[in-house]
Amino acid sequence: MNTLTDHLTKAVAHADALAKPSTAPTTQAIDPRVLTAEEIIAEDPRHHVVLRDDVHFPQPFRDHAPEIAMLFVYGNLDAYKNLLKGPSYAIVGARRASAYGREVAYSLSNELAAAGARTISGMALGIDGASARGSLQGGTPPVAFLAGPASEPYPRSHRLLHEQITRAGCAISITPPGILAQRESFRYRSKLIGLLADSTVFVEGSENSGAIHTIAGAETAHHEVFAVPGPVTGPMSTGPNACIATGRAHVARSIEDLNVGAPPDSTAPSPSFNVLTPRDRQVYDLITQGIRTPREILEHTDDADGRAIATSLGTLELQGFVNRHDNGNYSTLR
Repeated sequence: MNTLTDHLTKAVAHADALAKPSTAPTTQAIDPRVLTAEEIIAEDPRHHVVLRDDVHFPQPFRDHAPEIAMLFVYGNLDAYKNLLKGPSYAIVGARRASAYGREVAYSLSNELAAAGARTISGMALGIDGASARGSLQGGTPPVAFLAGPASEPYPRSHRLLHEQITRAGCAISITPPGILAQRESFRYRSKLIGLLADSTVFVEGSENSGAIHTIAGAETAHHEVFAVPGPVTGPMSTGPNACIATGRAHVARSIEDLNVGAPPDSTAPSPSFNVLTPRDRQVYDLITQGIRTPREILEHTDDADGRAIATSLGTLELQGFVNRHDNGNYSTLR
């Protein structure tokens, strides 16, 4: 079984487990849905897959979601890679949002995008849709994290929005092409949005809103959570107001509250070399010695292959330790 087939098999099994948690995975024959997914991916160049061992697989998913075998990206792959570099904000809330909530979601996302930040939402009705439209107008394409396949717009009424997002940005999902999303898929997706985004902003919703799952994901990854205060008599403001009152979220009245582009806290620890593997650190040390091309680095390591070197270089670049130049050489940033 090749690598893609193997990962797709795990992804389909996980989708089944979300639908029927008691269902035992089948290991006999290749599921025909896996073969269908492979065909769909091969036929459309806008389909991309990011395997768990890929350098561009999200670190929060490595740390907190071991069950995810792969990520499906539909649209602009560079937009997905830029998402990982941050800053990114999950803008979430009610589907049946008020005019106030939709206006705030649009405005915050528009200003975040204008400042170069990327927003993430589920592309649902209400807050999600308003957020995506605001980002598109702000100049930094948003990312839609879908419960179903990344290439299939949901809800269907957001077909045009999906096309606009995937033309400039991208849609992502853990659900393989051709697989139907189940009810639990939406809750799980909401949690993953919180894991993935650097910060989460709860705009509007009840205390039982699906946004609470997003906040739970953000808390798991120790990411910042913000909430937009609303009228105390408004049923759609009970969720954000409660999060603020209990200290679960910081107040977000405008983009100024979201720390966009704020200078690093001098009391906060700088990124540590402890996050690097011994191989990553060896590659970094070689670059500091003036050995700056992948070929030269490979020649100075006894027990590595080209793939291992490429993985370490990708990790060092994503973590901000090195910079890759147009000529393919690397230099250190710290």
